[in-house]
Amino acid sequence: MKLFASGLSSFKDPAGFLKRSDDFTLVDDDMHLKKVKTEEVFDTLLLSNFQAYQATLHLHGRYKAINDKSVALRKVGEALKAENAKLSAEKSLVEQQKAALEEELKNERARHQAEVARLNEAAGQQDKTIKALRERALSIAVEAVCKTRAGLFKEYLSGDHLKWIPQTMQEEIDMYEVMQRLKIEESQGVGVDGDVQNVDENLGDDASLDKDDAAATDGPPQNGL
Repeated sequence: MKLFASGLSSFKDPAGFLKRSDDFTLVDDDMHLKKVKTEEVFDTLLLSNFQAYQATLHLHGRYKAINDKSVALRKVGEALKAENAKLSAEKSLVEQQKAALEEELKNERARHQAEVARLNEAAGQQDKTIKALRERALSIAVEAVCKTRAGLFKEYLSGDHLKWIPQTMQEEIDMYEVMQRLKIEESQGVGVDGDVQNVDENLGDDASLDKDDAAATDGPPQNGL
């Protein structure tokens, strides 16, 4: 049996354990101490001290490992804190940019709405102008038609409507009138030769009259409407 071998794990502080071991002695340990020799007691105490030293080294190693882990975690925490501060700054910058973009978008939307309103107003004015011009053009056309009809009717009443007839049609009319006159003269007993000569003379006179009329009007006769 080892002295206090089973009790080493009950104390985190080996020095405290050794100090407390001097204050009490278990019954079994007391009986054992009466039977063992001094060398065995020394060996037992030495072994106990060695075990306490091993426990101290073990606890020191665990403490060092825990301390190193704590330092590493603290460094990680500081890095995370710095990263968090960086992300917070970036988030603040993004929020500022977002606010600026929203403000710009709002201003742009207002500008576009004002432009659309202006264009709609301009389109309305153009529609009114087009309507007024259409009404004015219609009025001018009606007035021109009325004046033209009045002028034509006036020319018809004054006898100037004959100039509306084309030259070729006028010649045909003249020929028709001459033929009608010849028929009338034949029916009355007038000679054919004299009539033919009269027809030629009449045609010559009509042609000269047509030339004079054309010269007087300063241009070729206009076609009738």
